[in-house]
Amino acid sequence: MSTTRFRPAPIERTESAACDLNHTQRSPDALLIARSALLARGAHLHGPEIAQRLGVTEATLMAARIGFGAEALVPDLPALLAPVGAWSKLLLAVRSSFGVALALGRFAQVETEAAQVTIANDEHRISVSYPAVATAFLVDEEDPFHGHGVSINAFDANGDALLRVYLMSKDGRDVAAGHLERFIIHGASRLWQPTRSEQPPGVPPLGAPPSAPDSTERAGRILRQALLALPEAPTATLELRSNTSHLRTTARATQSHETPPVVHATGPALKLHLRPSVAHRLYQTSESSGIALNWVAATGDRLCIGPATTELTAEFDRWRRAVLDPAMVLTQIGGVAA
Repeated sequence: MSTTRFRPAPIERTESAACDLNHTQRSPDALLIARSALLARGAHLHGPEIAQRLGVTEATLMAARIGFGAEALVPDLPALLAPVGAWSKLLLAVRSSFGVALALGRFAQVETEAAQVTIANDEHRISVSYPAVATAFLVDEEDPFHGHGVSINAFDANGDALLRVYLMSKDGRDVAAGHLERFIIHGASRLWQPTRSEQPPGVPPLGAPPSAPDSTERAGRILRQALLALPEAPTATLELRSNTSHLRTTARATQSHETPPVVHATGPALKLHLRPSVAHRLYQTSESSGIALNWVAATGDRLCIGPATTELTAEFDRWRRAVLDPAMVLTQIGGVAA
């Protein structure tokens, strides 16, 4: 994985390569031209947003980039991630219906059990159903907003991202290079199609939420309040769960702001970019460390915020009650005014 191997080659725009952006079948070159045109406008767009604007799956767009900053990988997630403990600082990203969560740190623990691969450290624990991984790509690119980046990107059979692993350190990238080279699929097609399509097991089965949930409007409003108020919460456990991935973290968010419809809560080791309007139901559960707040999306994906330890139960409970207060003014606990 040399610094030149994955550098994108220039693509000349020609009439034959131009694409109808409303057409579902597009050549890889046409997709790259359309992607370049979007990025040239200076918008800070990520892969999912670009793919959505072009009307294709993100995996389709990623496959089009093979040979132009990306390479297809054997989609064996446990084998790909086995040596992550030697890769220095990483940024791991998982998505659900609520949005994206990013966990930053060094991850020494990698476990493979019950169809899950789990990467963990003292603050974060991320599990992914590896049978759900249909395709994977290695990306090496220069981003005008983030600089030089190398990442592993795993997608499901629908072409949606399951997990991204960004190698944040040059030393880590150098260590990972030889290992990742062995998984490159040479001569892979630039037309995306999954290599697996079986129904994956859940991580773990979600089960049914309690009855008598709150209204959708109230659920979204309270989730917005909770996310904006996260910097004032005592140390909490936050969980983001879908049928194929599960993130559990105790990392602190130290600041929050809103660019509707997304609320951003970030800290040194955690970045959350979530959409409160996705919340369909809200309920509370009694955990060993206290009462937790739970939100469910229409898809069944869940988000949970609860006290991290029994020592913080009383402090967290005061924060929880403030979040639930319909008359709450967010500036009173450090957030943005409603």
